[in-house]
Amino acid sequence: MTALPAKEGARRGRPPRISREAILATAADMLVDQPGTPFSLSGLARALRVTPMAIYTYFGSSNDLMQALTERMLSELVVAVDEAATPAEMIAAWAYAVRAFFLRHPQLITMLTWEGGNTSVAWFDRSALVIRALQRAGQEGVDLARSTLWVWSVIMGAINAEIRDRAERSGLQPGQLESLDEHLREPVGQMLELTARPDHLDSFFAFQIARLLDALAALPPSGAEQA
Repeated sequence: MTALPAKEGARRGRPPRISREAILATAADMLVDQPGTPFSLSGLARALRVTPMAIYTYFGSSNDLMQALTERMLSELVVAVDEAATPAEMIAAWAYAVRAFFLRHPQLITMLTWEGGNTSVAWFDRSALVIRALQRAGQEGVDLARSTLWVWSVIMGAINAEIRDRAERSGLQPGQLESLDEHLREPVGQMLELTARPDHLDSFFAFQIARLLDALAALPPSGAEQA
């Protein structure tokens, strides 16, 4: 008897075997190897050659998967600070460590939050040093919350901007500077000269951190104004 031909597209052999570790390892590889491709559960399922429902066998929800994935990806973000460090030294150490990490892995900066208003718990854990530093500086309650958000926003905003600049440097085309109002030409020209320097990105980040620390030093401890 002649065997019937297999249907086109039918899979042969056993289905791929997956595990929680295999899912996370594949997802991590996708983030590293495909930095310009938005991460998605369907894309991960295709890479694993399984259905999305097979992934839910190991993760109760897409949020559970993302929490586990960001914990894995942020595992190498470690900030070592001496116990005797001042609040300013603690914040500076955190800022430079976070910058170095995301410059090595720029694609990961978009993984700290995701749809549904979810934020990586691992990211909060790696950012707790800022809270401890501000508490040591005398901040508490609402003042502590506001100051923490301010520090996070300034530093992460600076890192985000630097990642964009490194990917595509901006500037003016020839002749455009001369087309500006005469009062703008000199300051804009100086900015363009500054940004063209090889050490600009390093020195500008240091400038921003120094100014942030100056501003933090001027904050009164919580309750001082009412004392």
